[in-house]
Amino acid sequence: TENVLGRVQSLLQNVFWRSTKADSQVRAQMGVPEQIEQKVVLRFSSIEKHFYERQLESTLEAASNVIGKLSDASGTRKVKDRKVEALTQQLHRLRAACCHPQVGSSGIAKTTRRRKTGKQEDGSQISVGSGVLSMDQILDRLIDDAKGNCEEAQRITILHANAMAALSRLKIEARGQQGVTFDDSDIDFMVQSCKTYLDSLKQIEANAWPTSVVGESRLTGSHGFQLQKQLVRDG
Repeated sequence: TENVLGRVQSLLQNVFWRSTKADSQVRAQMGVPEQIEQKVVLRFSSIEKHFYERQLESTLEAASNVIGKLSDASGTRKVKDRKVEALTQQLHRLRAACCHPQVGSSGIAKTTRRRKTGKQEDGSQISVGSGVLSMDQILDRLIDDAKGNCEEAQRITILHANAMAALSRLKIEARGQQGVTFDDSDIDFMVQSCKTYLDSLKQIEANAWPTSVVGESRLTGSHGFQLQKQLVRDG
């Protein structure tokens, strides 16, 4: 048997590819040094930490939605597939955030590439966000996103406040019609309406950011506050 095995090995050793290093004799023949494993713990920069914490908050929120729908003792409640899928996607985003803010499908570079292309002074087009962004550019993107979220939150707050002020005025007009009655007087409703309107105006003035236009510019913004694509000149 040993002779047969030796003959088979001698015949096949020229055509077999030996890649294992588990045997000590094989390692000695190949001259490969011992593998060394070294772990280096990296610390987030302030920008990377902020981005990671944002992803962590979204992940915890998605996890709470799933945990809240888990089956109870009777097993009557079930978790919807879309909630589990949302949690899975958010976990992937959190893992990608451990590497770099641009890594993954939800990275900053991905969202930037979906923006419109701009034009340089010579007329050639440039892609906003093409290539790898520096940490300063990532910080600018995070600041822009935060500004946009704050502006949208203020718009919603003002819309709701104005609606509440309008309801107070409508109560005055509706009094006595079709048996509608209220405990408060018309003066109370009018004071409440004016106060709510004034609070909205104060909030707008406190967060206003005046600017001037030199030449020609095209305005964009919410449909409820200004006309889209309106041109202004020197104002």
